[in-house]
Amino acid sequence: MPRGVAWLVVRLLPVDAWAIAVTVAACLIVGGVAALVFHCSSALSSNTWVRLGFAAVPVLVAASPEEALGNLANLHWYFLYLAPWLLLKRPRTWAEGVLLTVAALLVGLTEIQAAVFVPLFLYRLRDARLWGPRLALLVGVGAQVFTTLAFPRENPAAPPVNWLSVVYGWFVDGPSAVMFGTAGQISRVVVRFGWVPVVLAGSSSLQRPRSSLFGVERARGLPQARSWAARSS
Repeated sequence: MPRGVAWLVVRLLPVDAWAIAVTVAACLIVGGVAALVFHCSSALSSNTWVRLGFAAVPVLVAASPEEALGNLANLHWYFLYLAPWLLLKRPRTWAEGVLLTVAALLVGLTEIQAAVFVPLFLYRLRDARLWGPRLALLVGVGAQVFTTLAFPRENPAAPPVNWLSVVYGWFVDGPSAVMFGTAGQISRVVVRFGWVPVVLAGSSSLQRPRSSLFGVERARGLPQARSWAARSS
């Protein structure tokens, strides 16, 4: 998807308009993702405000200004968020089915990590109307897997990647982006101070009463962990 948009911009517009056009296109795509999430979230809730909350995530998430808004290179993260919603929504009309199927294909062709949502295929397994987007996602992800295996790209200067790095990416860098606006903040804290700040924040969150989730009581360890994170930046 990002390369396709960049190709269209280069082909259709003069050079001096490329920067603005790419930024506008990226923001419009994020807006389209939000609109699709709002539409598909009707599968889980009929409350308009709840659905607006789901749809607002791509626009309001803390990482947006730094990671993806106005940047084609990081649109795949927004497509990853869209993937499960496309798999849960049952199309009511032929046109809606085509829209969701095309969107699922674009998601699969853009974000290989969308494969993590394949278990959602078990949801209403025998409902034929749900299988258009599902098959499209499989085709897109399958094309990416084939390309990765057939034409591997290696960077000799990059550090080796192992399964532990996957854990870091999902459970360390992901929350870091939401809490601090940058994916690497918690990792830098761990490198400088070890896992002590993370353990303090996690243990205090588990020990506090339910009322503290609504701001009645503050966790004791979290402020210290945040202050350590701020000093390490």
